[in-house]
Amino acid sequence: MKKQSGQVIIILLLVMLVALSVGLAITQRSINSLTTSNQSEQAARAFSAAEAGIEKVIQSCPPGQVCTASGNINLSNQATANVTVSQPLPQGNIGLEFVPIGKEDIAQFWLSDPLNFNPANPVLYYSKPNFQIYFGNPDLGAANPDYPALEVNVLIYNPSTSQYRLNQSFYDSAPAASRAVPNGFYPAFDRNECRYPQVTTASNAGIILSSFYCNVNVPCTDPAFCSPIASTDIPIMIRVRLLYSSQKKQKIAIVPVAGTCPGSCLPPQATLYTSTGTAGQSQKTLTTIKFLNIIPSFLDFAIFTTGDINKN
Repeated sequence: MKKQSGQVIIILLLVMLVALSVGLAITQRSINSLTTSNQSEQAARAFSAAEAGIEKVIQSCPPGQVCTASGNINLSNQATANVTVSQPLPQGNIGLEFVPIGKEDIAQFWLSDPLNFNPANPVLYYSKPNFQIYFGNPDLGAANPDYPALEVNVLIYNPSTSQYRLNQSFYDSAPAASRAVPNGFYPAFDRNECRYPQVTTASNAGIILSSFYCNVNVPCTDPAFCSPIASTDIPIMIRVRLLYSSQKKQKIAIVPVAGTCPGSCLPPQATLYTSTGTAGQSQKTLTTIKFLNIIPSFLDFAIFTTGDINKN
């Protein structure tokens, strides 16, 4: 009986040990789940705080003006955001990269001052008759033949007639033989302005160094495809529409010709916001860029007149 009592005690201890191990494992798993859930919640709250910080700074700026406010923003007892605002971009004789655009999307660049625009007397920033547009992702080529084309519209003001007009040109990054129907666009690829593999880097295009598939001179020097911009004309803005490519994001930038300001410089027209949201032990950083006074794309397909529209 004594031996049997000892065995019962050993079995009971083993059962208790197994039960304790299982209980500890369940407890540890619950703690890990709570920790992971708490970390995920803090990460989501930190990201939301970063977004809210940018929105709050933008809302505090006067409409159509460049924001300069920055610093710490207390959003709640559980989240804060630290927002820094860049100087208005671009600065000096450098280019500007727009956000990536897709098919039929439009990128807009100002050549006159968008903050103090006066149709009767535009503040002249860029007066050169040409500039360069860099476009297309650098991985385009034989292995990725989703070649984009561009429709470039330069809005021009003629001070002698007080009238506006559009200088329109088209550029194709595809080899001429690759399009099923000849489109009459300027053949950028066949003029060696689009390369595979890409070797051209737009060193001034955008906030950081950036590579593109093509760099074309606008307007082109071939009168069969492009009309020149007169030296007496005042260029106001550029509207660039992406054609053909099915990719949702194609890079695009404008680069001025070399020179000094004013005359060879783009006007400040964009602001870079960097916001770091903090919630508990989690931090999330969000960067976004805001362009000034972007005209809605539907206006490119609308007709405006001071008189009646008659349909015959």
